[in-house]
Amino acid sequence: MIYDTCGHLAPCLRSSCKDFYTTNIHGEHINVDGEFQSDKYPWCQPGFVPLKLTDPMAQPVLWHYAALRASVDAAFADDLRMALRAKGYDPDGS
Repeated sequence: MIYDTCGHLAPCLRSSCKDFYTTNIHGEHINVDGEFQSDKYPWCQPGFVPLKLTDPMAQPVLWHYAALRASVDAAFADDLRMALRAKGYDPDGS
C-alpha cells in the first residue's frame, strides 16, 4: 500500500488533511512559504515551474498543455504549438 504524506492511503483528497498539507509541506524545492521554488533557476518566481521549449522532456508536456488550454485561449495554444515546432518538436515523432 502507498500512503500519502498525511498518513492516509494515497492519494488523500480529504478536506480534513488540507491543514496538514499547508503546515507540513516539505521538500528540497519547497520554500519557507510552502511553495515550489526552483533551485536551478532562482529567477523563477515561487509557485512557477521553468520549462524550456528546447527541453525534449518538457516539449510533450507543453504540447499537451497547449491542447488543454485551447478551449480557454486558442491564440495562446496555437502560438505555443508554433513555437514548439520552430524549436524542432515533432508531436508525431516522425
